Amino acid sequence: KAVVQRHKFCTMKLVVVRLQSLWRLKIIRRDYKEKIRSIVIIYCWAKCVLVRIKRQALRKNEASIQIQTSWRCFKHRAKFKKQKKAAVLLQRVIHNRQDRQRFHSAFAECVEAARKNQQTNSLLKK
Repeated sequence: KAVVQRHKFCTMKLVVVRLQSLWRLKIIRRDYKEKIRSIVIIYCWAKCVLVRIKRQALRKNEASIQIQTSWRCFKHRAKFKKQKKAAVLLQRVIHNRQDRQRFHSAFAECVEAARKNQQTNSLLKK
């Protein structure tokens, strides 16, 4: 009985350690995404600053340059939003698949543990 309890404890410990690992991974991914978002914002801001400096140097065609700049920024933002949406969708699909795989493996472990527990109980009754 002690061996079975020890096995149960070790199994539960492994599951808990795995869950903790997954939680830490989720937090690290969230922080990573936040940093990437910050970098993109700074990059876009720097790019707009550089465009503004260029525009001031070329005042001859200020209106056309401003229209072109706005159009470019609009196109970049639209492209970025599209890429971000695709990346989020891809990440969601991958995470859902990983979650399903983890669930099925954990469920199989639980079923196996229940089966072993039932077997030990039936042996103890005899």
